[in-house]
Amino acid sequence: MRLNQFRFLAALKKYGTISRAAQQLYISQPSLSAAIRELEEELGFEVVKRTRKGVIFTAQGEQVLEHSQNILREIESIEQLSSTFGMRFKGTLAVGCVPYIYHSIILDTLMEMKKKYPKTITRLQEDSSYALVELVHQRELDLGVIMMSNIEQANWGTSFQKYQLEYQKLFDDQMYFWVGQSHPLYKQQSVRMADALQYPFITYRNVLNDFNRNMLLEYNKELDIIQIDDRESLYRYLRKSQAITVMPMCTLQQDNNYMDGLVKPLKIVEFEWTTQVGLIYLKDEPLSMEQKEFAAMLLQKIPYHNQ
Repeated sequence: MRLNQFRFLAALKKYGTISRAAQQLYISQPSLSAAIRELEEELGFEVVKRTRKGVIFTAQGEQVLEHSQNILREIESIEQLSSTFGMRFKGTLAVGCVPYIYHSIILDTLMEMKKKYPKTITRLQEDSSYALVELVHQRELDLGVIMMSNIEQANWGTSFQKYQLEYQKLFDDQMYFWVGQSHPLYKQQSVRMADALQYPFITYRNVLNDFNRNMLLEYNKELDIIQIDDRESLYRYLRKSQAITVMPMCTLQQDNNYMDGLVKPLKIVEFEWTTQVGLIYLKDEPLSMEQKEFAAMLLQKIPYHNQ
């Protein structure tokens, strides 16, 4: 028996259905169901019955639940001792994030958490979505904030299953071509892929994976790709050259370069290029207090995306 299984039973009793309990625990429904089945196999009897309206505890299950709740109360008492002496939220939190929102949403969230819980040791790492999947799987990061474009979403389900990760959607966003004031396309509202990719293309750090690179090269096999590893240098290059780049709206939503009209988004004509930003973490491992608090704060930092 595992402590997590006791927490699962308590959540089932509180919320009444597997779906609601799984949502509150930040795990998938299949993972929760599997954990309950394993507990039942170990005990040798049925703990809950599944019905159309939810779950019902068996007579023996009620006894298991009572012992589980007693254990959880004891654990909570120990945690409250930590709170009493001002030691709550003093653990570590390692978060990885894609470069697009590293300097805005994520950095702001970690700064707010550090201010609220100064004893928490936080570490923030910037990397590509695929690299973050590996790092979370290897437990080098607690959480990862990734981006999945609609043109490659089919690959992500396989990756989550392979690396045993849970995924929680945060918000959807739109991908645009971005140009500076001096660019010949600046006065346009939209652009075709082939026309946009006649100009040098800027990629920020290592965010341009092989899939997207190959898609861009289909429109221009001789595409001049320039990688820039510094955010301010990228914007300066964009403002002063005829280069072009692709970024989601969230990257520059609150940035002066966009608000002052120094750079401008162009809608892509041929197809809808969208992206989804989400949180990844290890499956079957309930989030710690620090991780849950970060996730809650993060959701509050995305005001315009959920409108």
